[in-house]
Amino acid sequence: MKEFYNKKEREFLIRLLNMNNNVSVNLGEYMSSCVLKRDRAARVETEYVTIVFNIKNENEYIIVNDIQIIVSLIESLKNDNLIFIHSNNKILEINIAQRGEKSIILTSDKGFQAKIYANSDNYRHLPLSTTISEYIKDYVGQFCYIRPELIDYIGNNFQTPDQVRFRKTLFWTRLTAFFAFIGLLAAIIIPFATK
Repeated sequence: MKEFYNKKEREFLIRLLNMNNNVSVNLGEYMSSCVLKRDRAARVETEYVTIVFNIKNENEYIIVNDIQIIVSLIESLKNDNLIFIHSNNKILEINIAQRGEKSIILTSDKGFQAKIYANSDNYRHLPLSTTISEYIKDYVGQFCYIRPELIDYIGNNFQTPDQVRFRKTLFWTRLTAFFAFIGLLAAIIIPFATK
């Protein structure tokens, strides 16, 4: 099992576990809850994705880096078979058609639209021209089932089963060595105490 040492990746994994209520998790919503919060959003259209963010709070490099981390994490989990992905590629088109608009907005900031209308000069629209936009569009229609191995890994404070087994073995070895030392001391002291 791949280990995750990065603080942000661990934070995102905990969030994934918290979203998992024995139901499939939508990857678009998961990405929104991790990265697209506090004055951030992604405008997803059938052709491309545009990131919208507050230029007074952060720059484009920070948000693009966060998006790269979450995409990399999801792809790593898929490749290591720690999450099972099932998808409906028509969800993006269905959501756009139902709303009667050209795009959908991914964000976990509930008042985002009102903030943009109130201070549109503070927000920048950054088109994603790399393949990351394809991943984001795919995530809108993808759901994941979290495998028990990943749940156990996160639940064991990011320790693999081998590490947990090693810690238990080390505990019992130390306990056995302690009692052996007590027995040795007793074997040395008892003959002198009985004289």
